Amino acid sequence: MSSSLRFTRVRSFSLVVLALTLGVAAPAYAQRDGVIAGRVTDVDGNAIAGATVTVRSIERGDSRTFETDEAGDYYGRGYRTDRYLVTMAAEGFQSQQQEVKVNFGMNTVDGRLPVAMAPSDVSYEEINALYQAGFAAYEGQDWPAARDAMAPLLDALVGMSGDEADTMRTSGLEVLGRAQFELGDMDAAIATYAHLLELVPDSIPAHAWKSQAHVRQQDLEGALPHVRRAAELAPDDAAMQYNAAVIFLQIEAVEDGIAAMERAVELRPDFPMAKKQLGYAYLRLGGQDPTYYEKALVQLREYLELAPDAEDRADVEGMIAALEAQIQG
Repeated sequence: MSSSLRFTRVRSFSLVVLALTLGVAAPAYAQRDGVIAGRVTDVDGNAIAGATVTVRSIERGDSRTFETDEAGDYYGRGYRTDRYLVTMAAEGFQSQQQEVKVNFGMNTVDGRLPVAMAPSDVSYEEINALYQAGFAAYEGQDWPAARDAMAPLLDALVGMSGDEADTMRTSGLEVLGRAQFELGDMDAAIATYAHLLELVPDSIPAHAWKSQAHVRQQDLEGALPHVRRAAELAPDDAAMQYNAAVIFLQIEAVEDGIAAMERAVELRPDFPMAKKQLGYAYLRLGGQDPTYYEKALVQLREYLELAPDAEDRADVEGMIAALEAQIQG
């Protein structure tokens, strides 16, 4: 791409703190064999022979690749219950990715691949204009405009390479995914962030927002690996640690949840929601070790100090009174 192309890198994306109710347990991970099979066709339903289907474990990273037969079919067995990223590709077609939860028994994952687009003949000036328009819309939180600029931008970048094109492509995916998220299209946002993670596996915005999209779909198992990775990549970000803690606590990984919530409070002592949730997390362990009741009392008192007008003030005051009676008696 010509060095005359100019653009501004997308700034860091702020992360909205998850507002979830604690105590909802996600299903346990099972260790059972499953089958992944399906058919790959074009958009008209014609079989695509010789297509490659790669099935990669999101949690572990290991993968297996299959090739479709003359009928466009593929078949793989020996999968344990887990989440996988299924990528389907064939010469002359656009690749397709799907994130799926594989259970025991047969799991059908089909693909319909559009014909590959030829390299764009859009001018550098038009590409730059789309980028700037999309980024300006993002800055102004005009999500429809951001989506409508970044989608054609990414199409125009097909076939282009080089540092400038790569940076615009990853930035465009970040903006497009965020726009899709804000517009409530969680399936599209998840697919966009999955694409971004293929290009940049350690993209913090992709892991963070993809996890939130899964949460919006009440899919805590899907959110877990991404929120965990985001927290690992941003150990000094209180919101990231808080979000990880919320997910851990919801799947009953209490020790991990407390550790992450304590980290959030350490990073931001004025974080009222983290104080409250840490207090309630300590309560879970009070039956095993009464000293946790005292720790919970401290956190809940500090929560009310930081949020004197909290809507749940009466409930928290009632919990504090019960804790004081428990400790004294």
